[in-house]
Amino acid sequence: METTAPTPRPAPTQVVIPTPVAPSPEPFTPAAAPTSSPGPAVVTTAGEPLLPTPSAEIATPLPTPAAPEPFQARGAVRTSLGDCGGLLALGLVSDANGAPLPGVRLRLVDEYANEAFAVTKSGQADLGRYDFPMAGPPRRFSLAIVDEAGFPLSRPAGFTFYGNAPDAQATCYWIDWQRR
Repeated sequence: METTAPTPRPAPTQVVIPTPVAPSPEPFTPAAAPTSSPGPAVVTTAGEPLLPTPSAEIATPLPTPAAPEPFQARGAVRTSLGDCGGLLALGLVSDANGAPLPGVRLRLVDEYANEAFAVTKSGQADLGRYDFPMAGPPRRFSLAIVDEAGFPLSRPAGFTFYGNAPDAQATCYWIDWQRR
């Protein structure tokens, strides 16, 4: 009876568990070519700017928006804790007179160039509203209104997502937009 040598077993795979890092105090703005006019910066309720001059390079920078951009953020990015039914970035897009606009496309991108798209809703109860489910570790995000080809129709609004830890500082990120 012949015996064969036992097949060597591979070494066990080492499991690496990432350690969340507290988000940077400077919000993220994806790299984009400068426009002809800087426009107003979106600020937090504490008065800190949320749209510093773009300096971070990402794999897929946003194209240069037409100047002036047809949409703008209405005030500061607001955060709240537990009053929006989950972990969400959400808001309302309206026309120059404040009427909700259905069918407007938005692009959300994080500091690692992961992106998601949403379109404002057309139903009677949620006309002009959009939402992005949020999950994962703390990181910086940028949100802008874009056309069907992905070209920005607004300057981006930046915010820091605090993650889905039980002690997160915010769970809802409210960003409203208005056509100029």
